[in-house]
Amino acid sequence: SVEQSVAVLREQGKRGVADFCLTPHLAASALEAGVPPAHDAAFAALMKAAPSSPRLHRGAEVMLDRPLSATAAANTAFRLGGGPVMLVEFPRLVSLDAVGSALRNVVEHGVVPLLAHPERYSCCSPTAVARWRELGALMQLDATTLLQPSRRGDRARQLLAYGMGDVVAGDNHGD
Repeated sequence: SVEQSVAVLREQGKRGVADFCLTPHLAASALEAGVPPAHDAAFAALMKAAPSSPRLHRGAEVMLDRPLSATAAANTAFRLGGGPVMLVEFPRLVSLDAVGSALRNVVEHGVVPLLAHPERYSCCSPTAVARWRELGALMQLDATTLLQPSRRGDRARQLLAYGMGDVVAGDNHGD
């Protein structure tokens, strides 16, 4: 609810958090229709009630279930804070070649892909991430996963140790 979100924002502001980027999940196959009206309404309601700090920014976490279209790439509403970076993800069972091809497609549209939670994908390794970074992609490691005693946690810590994490963030689904 808006009230719960505002309470979280106030608490985080007290802790020194300056900015939040809200990234609802959207599929690349649905981006042609633009920003869902319900997302616009929810953001407007939150902005009306939210404190001035931390600042709120819009974006999306785009599931690359198909190649990103030129129209979707040009729509800055799907990028973090309207800038050049788009947060992207893949279905869990994605192949190494599919990741490289999709990231290359995003870059060819003039957008910087920020790959959410690369440690989630079994094809992820420091060698793979080095290739993805050479294409122009950035990596967002999941903060919670970094602390987990699991294969994903091991991959996340390995990427961090190799300096391959550009952003550490949460993948909060309202919980």
